[in-house]
Amino acid sequence: MSRSIFRRTVVLIAGWLILLGVLSIRGFFADFSKLPPRLTFALLPPLLVVLLFTRSQTGKRVLQQIQPQWLIYLQSFRILVEIVLWLLVRKGLLPVQLSFEGRNFDIVTGLLAFPVGYYCFVKKTWPSTIALLFNIGGLFMLLNAITISTLSMPTPLRVFQNQPDSSLLTKFPLIYLPGLLVPLAYTLHILSLQQWRISRRSVVRAVISAKEWFGSGGRLPYDIATKSIVDPDKAMLLKSLFVFQKYVAYSKQNPARAITFLPGFPSGSYDWAQIDALIEAKDPLNRLYVEYIGQGDSDKPEQYPYSTFERADVVEAIWKHHHIESTFVVTFDYSSLVVMELLRRQQEKAENGIKPSTIITKVLFINGGYFTDGHSHPLLTTPLLKTGFGKRGTIKAQESDFAFNGMIKGMWSKKYRVTEAELAEVRDAIRRRNGTLFLHYAAGFVDEHKENGGRLDLLPIVERMHKDVFFYIVGSDKDQFEPKQIKLAKERISKYGVPIQVLPGGHMITMEQPQLLTAMILVIAK
Repeated sequence: MSRSIFRRTVVLIAGWLILLGVLSIRGFFADFSKLPPRLTFALLPPLLVVLLFTRSQTGKRVLQQIQPQWLIYLQSFRILVEIVLWLLVRKGLLPVQLSFEGRNFDIVTGLLAFPVGYYCFVKKTWPSTIALLFNIGGLFMLLNAITISTLSMPTPLRVFQNQPDSSLLTKFPLIYLPGLLVPLAYTLHILSLQQWRISRRSVVRAVISAKEWFGSGGRLPYDIATKSIVDPDKAMLLKSLFVFQKYVAYSKQNPARAITFLPGFPSGSYDWAQIDALIEAKDPLNRLYVEYIGQGDSDKPEQYPYSTFERADVVEAIWKHHHIESTFVVTFDYSSLVVMELLRRQQEKAENGIKPSTIITKVLFINGGYFTDGHSHPLLTTPLLKTGFGKRGTIKAQESDFAFNGMIKGMWSKKYRVTEAELAEVRDAIRRRNGTLFLHYAAGFVDEHKENGGRLDLLPIVERMHKDVFFYIVGSDKDQFEPKQIKLAKERISKYGVPIQVLPGGHMITMEQPQLLTAMILVIAK
């Protein structure tokens, strides 16, 4: 949640508490001569605010930043509320039907809060439908308590004639129970239900085809010797390689600032196609999609020194070509190594009194490798690809859909059920320019990381730069390639205030959760 939203929320709640206190002290809520009971005015305004908030774009973005278990856990406050009501009943200040000795069983919601939140969203051994039922049941429990309270007040609607009545709830300070705690309870339920609805909403798959994606960008001539983008007229003379990139800029925005999206292995910049479409529809921002040599529609030479360092050179060259001075970098998969190298270069220039031509201000890591002792790729995936046998497999996959699908299908979670149509687009993205061989040539990035562990380690980078660069990390709960990395990140760098979040899905989280990631990117970009 941004600071501005937090401040506005605090001011709104403080103002509401002051208003409730003043009105209750003046006896406004204790006037039972008219219908509806004036206590209604303490219950309904917050409901209207919450409903408007959940329907707004800001509300949806905030919800996508909140871990779902916390909206459930917080309902445990109702245990304390029910104990207070019970003590008031025991002292003869409230009617018995307002406690768990009578007809109010709202304490059950509080008691179930921690088990439901933990087993649905942390352990994930219970289906999320249990959380749905919990929220619906909790709302009914709350409605039951409100109804009993209303029917126990000295109004023409009174049903429960036993003494005392429930008019104490209209007086200060107990007015905060119906005026603050009841709205808090239904707010948590409504937010949790909206969050559940967003997560369950079916997303449009294959928003854009690989052909359309690469058709929307262009290829730039890159000179390896000078590590720069060169004039197209000189490209043949210099024997330049061509790299794909897509740059989207808007006249109303500063052209020197952009979000940079770095590609994942092996499907490259096409991983961002759905997210790009969502950003364009929701909140158009300057954005640059970079493709390395060997991926997507870039050239894919067999004899080429593929490495993290040459990829960083390509990124810097494209930044310089577009005159990008400041950037928020979004990185997926093995591009985590590239952005760490770029951060190292930025740090070293700053220490030597040299101003970098492009300054990284924020980084969002998605399913990347951050620590050399955190890699745990299954034996039959990246470790196999770098062998001679793996090379023959990639050659076979260039022609055989069956071989290709068998090689790549495990990158999605089983629950996602990747479709043949989606696989066809990924095949198109990777196979361009005889591209499946790149899977073999680039599969050594884990070994390269271990060889350069002192330089490409996220902990010292965050230690040195967290005051100048904002870091964010996202993992996925079914990622079979880098599951240890997110755990190590929590252990090692969360103490520096780095937000770390785990989303549902497999390694290809960019395709499985484009809406969640888009919302996160837009929030961070602001």
